[in-house]
Amino acid sequence: MPVSPADLKANPFGTILAAINQGSGVSTTSITYEIIFTSITGRNRYYIPVGNMFLDAASESEFFIDQGSGYNQQFYGPDYSHARRTGDGTPLSVNDAAIGVSVDGGAVSAGWFLKFSWIERRLLIDPPSIAKVRVPADYTISWQSNSITPPNGVRIPNYQGTQVEFWRQTKRDGGQRGNLLNPGVITREGRRYLPYYRGPVDQFIFDTSEFAATQTRARRHFRVCYYDPTTGARSGLSNDIIVVCNDMQNDRVNGRTTRKASSVWIE
Repeated sequence: MPVSPADLKANPFGTILAAINQGSGVSTTSITYEIIFTSITGRNRYYIPVGNMFLDAASESEFFIDQGSGYNQQFYGPDYSHARRTGDGTPLSVNDAAIGVSVDGGAVSAGWFLKFSWIERRLLIDPPSIAKVRVPADYTISWQSNSITPPNGVRIPNYQGTQVEFWRQTKRDGGQRGNLLNPGVITREGRRYLPYYRGPVDQFIFDTSEFAATQTRARRHFRVCYYDPTTGARSGLSNDIIVVCNDMQNDRVNGRTTRKASSVWIE
């Protein structure tokens, strides 16, 4: 579809991106994983390996318990549910990201074998690139990070029918942190990016107030991916990293540029 200069000037993002996306299709692949846990007395929740997650839906998993006489199938709802990605101020938009299984059919004794399988779905498209922008877009002013109008948002290339999912870097490195209530507990098992916010379908420009609204640290780091709401499939994470400032910060690359509070830059 041809795009006129007038169209592009009137809508610098949507018109040309919609033209690029016409006729595209999204291929999806799925991988089934299986893990066997040995039960611990009184523990009802068991977590899959770090880095794995799946959609919290009955069709996405199977669960069997062997109490000593062979595996018996458990049923989603009365017998088990999924442990979901929660905590760390996680908004409800990504609360359907599951990371384990919860035994709900009764008390758990030691020595059982718990066999759990789940499906992870991947969009076979390249991870998205990210551009910093001023929201709302205004090309008559400077977007310099040390000005009174710094870039305060991001633009993701349009991929119709998908949502943009923001993954935020965790605060802590993990390991034994001397928790007084649970001495020696492992916290998050290492620093990583985890799903934090998912935007509406077909929205590809975001203000920091949408994906970094609860920010309390001087800097926050985000990566993004495409998410298919019909299947729960995700693309790979972006190579680009969004850095959001919460106060006046010196550029950590050269130390000379002052970044305005709420400004955005890409690493």
